[in-house]
Amino acid sequence: MQDYRSRVRETWITQSKPVHIQGLEGGSVAYALQRLPLIDPDSQTLVICPSSKSAAQLASDIQAIAHADGQPPPVALFPAPDHLPYHPLTPSRDTWISRLTILQHWARRSPLCCVAPVAALLRRLPPTDIFMDYGESVSVGATIDPSKLQLQLAAMGYVASPLVEEPGDFSRRGGILDIWSITESAPSRIELEGDTIVSIRTFDPETQRSRGDLVTLSISPAHNLCFSNEDITAITRRLKNAADAADFPASRRRALVEALHNGRRTPIMETLLPCFYDRIATIADYLSPKSRVIIVDPAGVRAEAEEYLKTCATAYADTDEIDRIIPPDHLFSPWNDLRQDFPKAVCVLGGIAAEDGTELITVTTRNTTTRRMDSLEPLLSHVRDQGLSLTLTSHTPIQAERTVDMLRWQGAAPVIAQGP
Repeated sequence: MQDYRSRVRETWITQSKPVHIQGLEGGSVAYALQRLPLIDPDSQTLVICPSSKSAAQLASDIQAIAHADGQPPPVALFPAPDHLPYHPLTPSRDTWISRLTILQHWARRSPLCCVAPVAALLRRLPPTDIFMDYGESVSVGATIDPSKLQLQLAAMGYVASPLVEEPGDFSRRGGILDIWSITESAPSRIELEGDTIVSIRTFDPETQRSRGDLVTLSISPAHNLCFSNEDITAITRRLKNAADAADFPASRRRALVEALHNGRRTPIMETLLPCFYDRIATIADYLSPKSRVIIVDPAGVRAEAEEYLKTCATAYADTDEIDRIIPPDHLFSPWNDLRQDFPKAVCVLGGIAAEDGTELITVTTRNTTTRRMDSLEPLLSHVRDQGLSLTLTSHTPIQAERTVDMLRWQGAAPVIAQGP
């Protein structure tokens, strides 16, 4: 391991040259990421996997190794959108908030490691400056205009609710303004005397009881589509231009324009992202030149990207709604184009042939799963012979699924039970 570590450090980190590491599979990928180490807790790291399942498995494996090392979990999972464009389905609010939370970290160049399926990266994104243009920060002792702050929250995609119960909600009752900023683990209550903030406290969304005091609260956009009343004219103009280019009748876009004027965001608007900004971004725009990009199973990543874009193209061909004014090539980046925009020093794990100019490092690993399961066989035999039950615990659902798969190879019939 020491020899591999020194070669990776010299080539990839010191010389900033691309490196291709062969011979890793299964849990050894997470082991290499954590122990070589390929993940740097003090910088941006993006680990790209073929599918949502493989990304979740890898993130879980890394967290398990970090837990064994006595370290905090070093990764976040950057999820793919949970619905395809050109479909009349409501996207999951939790998924988009998870994505925005990570994007705001990267837009501000904060250190963060993310594991992502390639489908999470192909879709174009809001420009990075929305987190500066629309973000707010309030502090105890400051003077604010509560009505103006409410308008700003609405422009950022926060939803006015009677009670604040989930990230992205806000509520005002007289001199009390409750906000659940998407970057915070709990909602906050701002208490005002006139226009002066006298206290900011976090509180339990279920009991509404205060938890602790804050001096400052940062509020980050809660939606991909940030717009105020002043932006609607420009958005409407872009919608008209795109609709005219697609021969989409004006009569069928009136409901959308009316929703804009009422400050409502409808599910179909997500596909119309290019109409909301002068320019839009890709995931590469959120990465700094010194970011670490790691591609796991490059052939699998490429195949999944091509299949995802093919599915989106089929959905586009079938739609007759207003979202057809935005063709897929305006909404997605092909994988090869995106790859070219990444920082030059990319680390590839797996695959057969290294690209030109890439340092090839072949790692030899040992599969200890069979030996470990063989040592469990006497216990399993005893359990079967005596008609007993056996309970095993795992840190995560994915680890539980892997344990079940291994036990089935031994002829057992395990069942997963969710814990509290």
